[in-house]
Amino acid sequence: MYIQDHTGKDIAANISNLSVDTSGLMTDATGQDIVTAIQALAPSTPVYLTDRKTSGQGVSVPDSTHTIILQLTLAAGLWLISGTASYNSNATGYRQAYVTDSPDSTTAINTITEIENAVSGTITSLSFSGVVELASSTTLYVKVRQNSGSNLNTFGVFNAVKIA
Repeated sequence: MYIQDHTGKDIAANISNLSVDTSGLMTDATGQDIVTAIQALAPSTPVYLTDRKTSGQGVSVPDSTHTIILQLTLAAGLWLISGTASYNSNATGYRQAYVTDSPDSTTAINTITEIENAVSGTITSLSFSGVVELASSTTLYVKVRQNSGSNLNTFGVFNAVKIA
């Protein structure tokens, strides 16, 4: 995970004793969630969180299965989320990407979803974005599904900016 300010500078470098619990929540030495800790250091600085996988780090997605490829744990607040899920070339079927707040759910939150037909001879990329209000710390997942008839390598990026 990368935590950057609006200039791309790593702002988590100034927080000591970062830890990640089993749910993926990042906290500082006091147990405070990382977004709150960063905003305490620089209250007027928007917080950007990113999870990404390059094509070499991609997830093999089985045919007709809902598969998590990316995830971010976000503190309570109003978040602008966006991202892209990309599939290796294959001419058969459709490709889907969506954001959910449960690893077991197949329902997109706030209708943040995208479905496209496969593209022959090139990568199929799906972009998504939306605003999500979280009442408490929540892990959001980018899930994908495809029906090419075989496994497809899938990769992408998931961004979140706390706006309130």
